[in-house]
Amino acid sequence: MNGSRSLIMVLCTFLLALLLCGFPAGNVYGQAAIQSFSSRPFVTGITPVIGSNGAVGGVTVDAAGVVARAQTEAAGNLRDIRQQAIEKDVPDQLPLRMVSLASLDRAVAKRIERNEQPTEEMFFLAGLQRVQYVFVVPERNDVVIAGPAGAVGLGAIRLDDLIDGLRYARRDDATAITCSIEPTEEGLKRYARLKSQRLAFSKRVVSAMERAMGSQQIILGGIAADSHFARVLVAADYVMKRLAMGFEPSPVDGMPNYLQLLKKNPGPAQVTSPRWWMAVNYEPLLRSSDRLAWQIRGQGVKTLTEDSILNDRGERTNVADPNHLAEQWAAMMTTKYNQLAAEVPVFTQLRDCIDLAVLGALIANEGMLTVADCKLSVLLDESRLQGPRFPIPKSLPSQATMVKGHHGWIISVSGGVEIDPWSVVQRVETAPELTMLHSKLTGSQVADRWWW
Repeated sequence: MNGSRSLIMVLCTFLLALLLCGFPAGNVYGQAAIQSFSSRPFVTGITPVIGSNGAVGGVTVDAAGVVARAQTEAAGNLRDIRQQAIEKDVPDQLPLRMVSLASLDRAVAKRIERNEQPTEEMFFLAGLQRVQYVFVVPERNDVVIAGPAGAVGLGAIRLDDLIDGLRYARRDDATAITCSIEPTEEGLKRYARLKSQRLAFSKRVVSAMERAMGSQQIILGGIAADSHFARVLVAADYVMKRLAMGFEPSPVDGMPNYLQLLKKNPGPAQVTSPRWWMAVNYEPLLRSSDRLAWQIRGQGVKTLTEDSILNDRGERTNVADPNHLAEQWAAMMTTKYNQLAAEVPVFTQLRDCIDLAVLGALIANEGMLTVADCKLSVLLDESRLQGPRFPIPKSLPSQATMVKGHHGWIISVSGGVEIDPWSVVQRVETAPELTMLHSKLTGSQVADRWWW
C-alpha cells in the first residue's frame, strides 16, 4: 500500500457466542421456565424458553457446539414471551431481602422428596439481585445471605448459579474460574502468511482473512462447561468484544468503540493485537469483630487490557509499551459497567456469577458451614440437585470488518473472563457496626420461611 491510495485499516476480531442472553436489537434475553425430567437419583432441571430454530436468548447452538446469531423473528418471539412473564404478579423493589441457605436447602429437599421441581420463587431466590451481606447464625445452624431484591425472574440471581458458586469453592483444586477465546496455532500461522503477502485491502481479502484464521476455540476452566454459569461467562465475553470492535452499537452514551477511538486519534501504523478481559473488582470486605457478619462491597467487575504483536510466523509476543487507546476503552467499560448491565442483561448475570464465586470462596475460606454446623445436604450434593445442562460451546468462526482511516492490520485474538475470588476474600477490614446489623436482620426471620 502506498501513500497515494486511500488508507484502509482492517480490523479482524474473533468473536464468542452469546449463548443465553443475546444482544440483538431490543436486548432480548430468555425468561427461564421450569421443566421436569427424571434421573436417578432425582435431578432438577430448569430450561430457558427457546424460540424457533432452537434459538436461545438470541443465539443458536448446534449439535457440534458451534454458535451463531438467531434470526430476528426468533428474537421477537423471545421478547414477547419475556414480556408476558414479567406482567405476572411482581413484588416491589426491596433494599434488603434475607435468604436462609439452611431453610432453602430444606425447602428444596421437600420438593425433591415429592418428585417435584423447585418453585419459580426458589429458582430465582425470591428476587434476590445481589449478595451484599453474609451472616453466620450458629444458634440456628444457618448461613444467611442478603441483598437488594426485585421482581422474581427479572435480573434475579439463579439457583443453579448459586449452587455452582458454592460447590466450586469446595473443590480441592479450586483456583480461578476462567473463560477465553483463543485462535488455533494453525489459524494464526495461516493468517500470518496471508498478511505477509501485502495484499491490497478489499472485501475479498477480508473474507480471506476470516477463512485463514478459521474457527476460534472457546476455553473454560474451573466451572462445568455445560452449566449456565459457564454460558454467562462466554456470553459476556462475546458481547464485550462486539462492543469493543464496533459490531454492536453501545447501548449507553459516551462509550465509543475501539475503532472510533482509533479514527479520532490518528497515529503511527497500528499492527498490534489488543486483548480485553473482565476480572473481579471489589473493595476490601468488611467483617464484624466476631467474624459472623460480612459485607461484600464494590462494583464486582472491571475490564483490563494488554497488547501483543503477531509476527510473520504466527507467534504472539506481548508488547511492553501500553496501548493507551485500548486502556481508554477498558476504563470506559469499567466506569459504565453498571449502565451497561442495566441495558444488557448478560452483564448483570456476569456480576451475579462473580458475586456468587466470591460468596462461595468466603464461606469456604472462613469455614462458615462448620462454624454454624449448617448442613446443606441438597445444595452441595450434585447427585441430589443439578442445574440445567446445555450444549457445550466449542467454537465460533472469525469475523472481520473494514474501516477507512489508518494503515495496518489490527486483530484481537483473545480475551475472556477471569474470576479469582480468593484474591477478594484475602482483603478484609473490620467494621464493628456489622454486629448490630447481624442481630437486627437475622432476628427478624419469619417462621417456616426460607426468605424474608
